[in-house]
Amino acid sequence: TGAPYASPEVKKSPDWVDFPETRWIRSYAAAPIRTKGKVVGILNLCSESPGFYTQAHADLLQAFADQAAIAIDNAQLYSQATQELKDRQRAELELRRVSEFNESILEEMADGVAVQDREGNFTYVNSAAAALFGVTPEEMMRVVNQQVPTPFADVDRDTLMRPNALEFAQAAALLPLRVREVLAAGGFLAGLVQTGDPLEAA
Repeated sequence: TGAPYASPEVKKSPDWVDFPETRWIRSYAAAPIRTKGKVVGILNLCSESPGFYTQAHADLLQAFADQAAIAIDNAQLYSQATQELKDRQRAELELRRVSEFNESILEEMADGVAVQDREGNFTYVNSAAAALFGVTPEEMMRVVNQQVPTPFADVDRDTLMRPNALEFAQAAALLPLRVREVLAAGGFLAGLVQTGDPLEAA
């Protein structure tokens, strides 16, 4: 019925089903354990003494059953949260592995590759691209990102991604004057200026 129930004299109860294993029970009380509107279990009290349990005992037992239901809910929520955390950590690990694999491929390329976010900051520079300026990828990203918030905002992205050193110099020539001054001050453009190509004319 979904409500607490008591049978002070089970032998006199028409609802009681006799089994050999439970014939010792003479008095019985029970309360349902409900979670999310469903009965998921029953809390039982059994006695071999007739008249030991009454409906009052069953009603009190319901309070314990309700606490058990709360504990079950909390355990399920914890299990769900733990599984979601494991799934997220597994996904992050897989993404990290894919990112590291992709970066290893880019790092082995002879062509210069530079990646920027929407704000124009470098998020990745491979060694070939940094070598064009005679610096390490870390130095190039640190100096340019710190001193020039949007260094290539006005330059076509496809032009920047071209691997040829001369074309990279042509792309650099399209940078705003302030950007070129910062790069030049850091020694990044020295190699390109010496080529006598677009930067001198710019």
